[in-house]
Amino acid sequence: MIRGLKSVRPMMIMIKRSKPSPKIQIAPKSTSPKVDLIEADVGYLGTKYFHYMNFGLLAAFPIVLVAPKVIQTPIELGLCLFFPAHAHISMNYVISDYVPRSIQRYARYGMLAASAVATFGLLRLTLEGPGIVATFKQLWSTTTTPKEKEQLKSTELKEVVKKSTEESK
Repeated sequence: MIRGLKSVRPMMIMIKRSKPSPKIQIAPKSTSPKVDLIEADVGYLGTKYFHYMNFGLLAAFPIVLVAPKVIQTPIELGLCLFFPAHAHISMNYVISDYVPRSIQRYARYGMLAASAVATFGLLRLTLEGPGIVATFKQLWSTTTTPKEKEQLKSTELKEVVKKSTEESK
C-alpha cells in the first residue's frame, strides 16, 4: 500500500469522530388559543384569523364598491379594521423570514405602530371624510372642480381660436 494513504485515513476518521453533528429539532405546531399583537404570525388563532380575513376582504371590497351608502358605511368600518390587521399579520410573516433575529422585536413594534396609525387614519377617513370607497373611486373619476372646469374651457377656447387663425392664413 502507498505510505501516504495510511496517514490520511485515520486523520479523516478522527475529524469525523471529534465533533458529532447537532440534531435539528423542529418545534411542534402551536395550538395555543392566544393572540399576540406583537408576534401576530405566531400561534394557531393568528394564522386562522389571517386566512379568514383573506376570504372576507376578497368578498367585501368588491361588494362595498357597488353597495348603496346605507350598506357601504358599516362595511367600510369593518374594512378600516381588517385591512390594517391583515397587513399587520402579513408583514409579521415577512419580519419572521427576512429580518435578523436580533432586531425582530423592534421591527415588530414598528409594524404595530404603523398598523395602529393606518387603522386610525382609515377610521378618520371613513367617519370624517369621504370614506374609503369614495377615495378609491376618485382615482378613476374625471370630475373636476368648477375652477378647473373654467380653466379647461379657457384653454380649449384659446386652442380653438389658435386653430381657426392658422386655418385662415
